[in-house]
Amino acid sequence: MVIRPCSSVLDVGDAATAVTFSPVKCPNQCYILAVGLECGRIVLYKWRPETDPSAGTDWVKSVEMDDFQCHTLSVKRLRWRPRAGRTGHAEDSGWIQLASAGADHFVKIFNINRLAL
Repeated sequence: MVIRPCSSVLDVGDAATAVTFSPVKCPNQCYILAVGLECGRIVLYKWRPETDPSAGTDWVKSVEMDDFQCHTLSVKRLRWRPRAGRTGHAEDSGWIQLASAGADHFVKIFNINRLAL
């Protein structure tokens, strides 16, 4: 077989409208996945690919953004800043930035402390 699943199925509880992996991993080498939902929420998950996918323990919900941070309509696009750090801050590798665009006509940029995930 040429194509095989490399993770268990991740049920996010609502229609996923945008997904993106961070180019920077967590300190424990987990991957960070941002999922934008139809309801306007953004949820961050950690993924450990070396875990047995059949056990269903490879995904861990890390952060669900508060209502006041979310979009009021569905999330259309998500994009990570291509490297660690915050714009305008020198040597700030503990942080990553995520931009989101929603059907509510808003673009939002979030600072995320990857050391706290």
